[in-house]
Amino acid sequence: LSLMIGKDNLQVFDIDITQIEESLIRLFPNEKKHIQEYTRKSKGAIEAWDRAMMFKALPRGLVSFLLATGLHRWLDKGFHKLAQQSVEEMVTAVTDDADLRCILECVGSEAGVPPNDYSFLFQAIICNMLGGGLYYPSGGAGQIPKKICQAIEACGGEIRVNTKVNSILIERKRAVGVELVSGQKIRAKQIISDA
Repeated sequence: LSLMIGKDNLQVFDIDITQIEESLIRLFPNEKKHIQEYTRKSKGAIEAWDRAMMFKALPRGLVSFLLATGLHRWLDKGFHKLAQQSVEEMVTAVTDDADLRCILECVGSEAGVPPNDYSFLFQAIICNMLGGGLYYPSGGAGQIPKKICQAIEACGGEIRVNTKVNSILIERKRAVGVELVSGQKIRAKQIISDA
């Protein structure tokens, strides 16, 4: 990732997106402590996100109990505070170096939203995803369903779209096929439905 900063005195900063912390420390050795603090806060934001998502997966009865007793705060770990904090607020709290602030505000801001309106939590999530490198399917995203369809058909499967199903055929508590609105019954060992 190359970032260009400045008007009259243009500077180019090359950053290895898979090693953001190391790249920034190499570029700003005097800011090492602040860069490490920013990285620590980013990791904390990811942990808060993971806990919040775990909370959503819990059974409803347990969630009601946690909310009623206030124990849900144990799972929160700052998620709501981080979700409301902007990238600009976090970066300003971490460093005074104008160039480093500019870089930290840009990295992971693919949404095109200004740093004062962009959630630090969201930026941390994006940077975490970019940490392993960014990949895009050869030929575009449309290749994913196309290849899935080819694999299903290669194994003898049949794909039907815009076909209305009247009911799912059940035998011995197991789905064994479908009955279409037309009355046609289609039996199969495995059924995939996105309805």
